[in-house]
Amino acid sequence: MPGYRAIDLAVVAMPLFFFPLSFIVFRERFIVSMAISTFIMGVASILIISRRSDFRRILLSGGISSTVILSMIATVVLYFIFIAGGYVSILMGLWPYVDMVYTSIESSIGGYKDLLPLYLAIIGLMEEIFWRGFIQSYIVAEILGIKSSIAMLLSSLYYTLVHIPTLNPPLIAGAFFVGIVTGFVAARQGVLGSTIVHVVWLELIVVYAPASSVLGWLGVL
Repeated sequence: MPGYRAIDLAVVAMPLFFFPLSFIVFRERFIVSMAISTFIMGVASILIISRRSDFRRILLSGGISSTVILSMIATVVLYFIFIAGGYVSILMGLWPYVDMVYTSIESSIGGYKDLLPLYLAIIGLMEEIFWRGFIQSYIVAEILGIKSSIAMLLSSLYYTLVHIPTLNPPLIAGAFFVGIVTGFVAARQGVLGSTIVHVVWLELIVVYAPASSVLGWLGVL
């Protein structure tokens, strides 16, 4: 098992700096800022893991077909969790917080709306490399020697923690569910699987079938 190094802690702490920076300081350019931040976090993770561990094993620990199947199932589950969460937000009077997220995304992309799917793909990919690859699989499971189920929970809790500065209850709760679902897939099949989930889910919930449109179609919004 590789030993702990100070650089590991520095990379682990990156979201404590980058997430508030994107969500609060540069909220008017949220999407671009988040894409840049997660890209830096992802690249740092790849450099460390590739030198000190088996990145290919972390990337793919199951068969391709089983990875794709589980990822698609998990994507559907996560998507409908968020649709249900949107409905609960309406019942609790918290929908304005959800709408705030969509508004922030739309305003931050400006006149480059056609690039939004690309930015979301970068964010989804790099977040999975960092959160499920570096934090969950490398730091918690490999270096600390904690079993995968607990590693999944701990990485999800940290992922939730860095969303707290937004003071947005639905977003904070949503982060936990994203962490659990993608963490489960990563533990079973590797980061390739969790990346498929995260990217496809992001594209659906933000661009192609947002919760506002679905709930409006159902007549509850």
